[in-house]
Formats: sequence, structure tokens, C-alpha cells
Amino acid sequence: VAMLQEKYNSLAKLNSSWNTNAATWDNLRVPEEKPDVCKEDLNAFIYKLALRYFRTVRDAVRKHAPNHLYLGCRFFKRNMPAVKACAEVVDVVSFNVYGWNLDPDKWAFVADLGKPCISGEFYFNASDRGMLHPGPHPVKDQTERGQKYTEYVNSMLDNPTFVGCHWF
Repeated sequence: VAMLQEKYNSLAKLNSSWNTNAATWDNLRVPEEKPDVCKEDLNAFIYKLALRYFRTVRDAVRKHAPNHLYLGCRFFKRNMPAVKACAEVVDVVSFNVYGWNLDPDKWAFVADLGKPCISGEFYFNASDRGMLHPGPHPVKDQTERGQKYTEYVNSMLDNPTFVGCHWF
């Protein structure tokens, strides 16, 4: 609210911009139909909050484990304001990249982060041994599992921003 008060100077201006009709700052709610300016304001808040979070954790890591890399939080969903804040602070940006491979079009944005990235989690399951649940990416047997593993790792190697991946 303080960020919005500083930006808009009055609730009337915010109501006009967001297409809301809040009677007080305490009654303000995000509208279901968000105008672009509302989305920008929310993203600015997310970025500021995430930046504070990642800096706080980084400072603690540096204090108690100064010779270790800070890998962030292993994003699963990509909230871009949070990802950008993370990239400003961490040593390596980590994502859980589930899928058959690292789709170069879907992951092209990482080149603009200015930091190396890592896939913190991926796997393929076969029901012929081990955990007898197919999971989100089932394969028929261990041979196919090995083939899919190789394809996945090679897709990581093809993206110069990714410096590694972790089999879950």
C-alpha cells in the first residue's frame, strides 16, 4: 500500500488507474479484471519483495557458509519479477525443469538473466523396477529411461546458460 500511495498520491488516482472503487486504502483489493497498470504495480511489488527475500538469504549464507554457492530457490513456476530479483542476487539461478528436455524456445529467457542456471530436479519413471509409479513422464522400461535421460542432459548441454542438472 505504501508503494501505491507513493506512486499515485491519492486513492482516487489509483481507483481511476486500476478501475476500482475502494473507499479507503484498507478496502483496496486487486480487481478480477486487471488493467495493465495494475499488473505492472503488482509485478513491482513482487520484484521488491523477492529482492528483499533473496538478499536476506544471501546475507545469511555469506555469513554462515561464505565459501558456498547460493543457488536461489529452485523455481518451478516462473514468476518473472521474482526470477529477475533472484538473478540479481544469487550465484546460480535454479529451476526444477520437468519435461522430456529443455525446450530452447521456452527457456530462451535465461540468456538475459546474466547468471548461470541449473536444473535442480528432473526424472523419468518406469514401472518395471524401483518406484512403481510412472510419475508425470512415464517410460516403458530402464532402456528407454536411459535414452530419455541422455536426451535431457544433451538438451541442457545445448543451452550455454545452463551449467548442470540434477536427477531427482
